[in-house]
Amino acid sequence: MPLFPHKTTRVATALAVALAVACSGDVTQPPAVKTPAATPLAGKAPFKSVLALDPLIGSGGGWSYAYDINDLGQVVGSSSTTTGGHAVIWDNSTVPEDLLALGTDLYSGANAISNDGSVIVGFSSATGLPGRAVRWVKVNGHWTIDPLPNSTGCGASAVSSDGTAIGGQCGNQAVVWLNGAFIPLGQGFLSDVNRNGQATGVGSDQSHAVRWTFSTLPVTVTDLGSLGGGYAYATGINDAGEITGWSGNSDGWSHAFLWSPRKAAMSDLGIGAVTSGGYDPNAAGDVVGDLWPNLVQHAALFSNGKVVDLGVLPGYASAIATAINNNGQVVGASNSSSSQQRATEWILK
Repeated sequence: MPLFPHKTTRVATALAVALAVACSGDVTQPPAVKTPAATPLAGKAPFKSVLALDPLIGSGGGWSYAYDINDLGQVVGSSSTTTGGHAVIWDNSTVPEDLLALGTDLYSGANAISNDGSVIVGFSSATGLPGRAVRWVKVNGHWTIDPLPNSTGCGASAVSSDGTAIGGQCGNQAVVWLNGAFIPLGQGFLSDVNRNGQATGVGSDQSHAVRWTFSTLPVTVTDLGSLGGGYAYATGINDAGEITGWSGNSDGWSHAFLWSPRKAAMSDLGIGAVTSGGYDPNAAGDVVGDLWPNLVQHAALFSNGKVVDLGVLPGYASAIATAINNNGQVVGASNSSSSQQRATEWILK
């Protein structure tokens, strides 16, 4: 899965709380002060279909939100229940399975799943505020929840593709659990982690995108720069070390970017006078996120130099794309004019 201008899943306003709650689904990026262009210069959406993913049966408010998808097509996120929000998995189905919470906790949220489907990570809480960072693993065909070590007051926001590294937040500290060992990364807000000992997010000043390297100790921190503006926020990293997010540019707009470790620099993925943000890159460097044409948030795909407006779920007012896998599947959420949220999957060509 916010607080600084753009992310509801892993980095958000008061990110430490957002990482733990991870189920609010608030609008992620306020549009720029300038008047945005009426329509983005975007390509045609390459859809096979757009699916609404159901909330839990009998759930109170009936909302759902999808945060991550792996190459097996397994989607994780959150859904309303009669008492609170619960972590769920849509396992190649539009009907979710309740992952439950720790003990008598009323709230839980699933923020990420490993690419092999072996580990799901998130949080469990009695009050909806930060409780414990947790992981779910499958035992005898059933998902079992366990708290991570040293995780009181924490939330887990990311897991590496192989499930060995889990990234998260404890207060204002970015942290990693690596094969069970607890590694503090320092002040900042962690949004994603890969299997090569790298994590990304925002530094201690909450305005600089950074990369932490924890494959060898001590941990090192790299400032990723910006697109020419005064801020940048990093939200996703792939196993090649490519990082996406959004940054202010010299014209005063917030644009999606892709940072390349080979160039050690950001590429601007946005289009002109339209606010945009990147949330997740796949192995090919395709990025999903959002666009703000006409001051309305649309899910977006940034691929091969093109920007594609993925639109919104039919009958809904706005949408955001939070994750993409390597098989042309994208997930996120659509929001109705009455603030009803529905987890959404876009299946591309």
